[in-house]
Amino acid sequence: MWFKPKYRIVEIERPRAQSAQFDGPELREGLKALAGNPFFKAITSRLRTQRYALESRLKEARFDKIEDVSFVQSGVFWTGWLEREIARLTAEPQKPELTPEQQEIEAFQAIDALLVRVGDNTEN
Repeated sequence: MWFKPKYRIVEIERPRAQSAQFDGPELREGLKALAGNPFFKAITSRLRTQRYALESRLKEARFDKIEDVSFVQSGVFWTGWLEREIARLTAEPQKPELTPEQQEIEAFQAIDALLVRVGDNTEN
């Protein structure tokens, strides 16, 4: 054998069931409330500004080492990812698109609910 493999033991924290779930109704309501908070908007704006600064540095600066370029590229990637993830979690869930038949049925039901029937003897 040319080399001896080295094994490492890495401990990871096991997520709790409540904190690992991002689809709970309480969490969704909290995130929607957070999206309207002015301090939260300031933080997301700062994140966006940081990403733009990193992108401009990547385009305009001259780097001595390739590791520095990698570092700035990863900063652009992760700030963009974080911004998209925050936008996804704080956005209102979209309602599914109805088919034309379902739209027509709902329209007829809405009209039918508004109609007043005269001489209808359904109460007897």
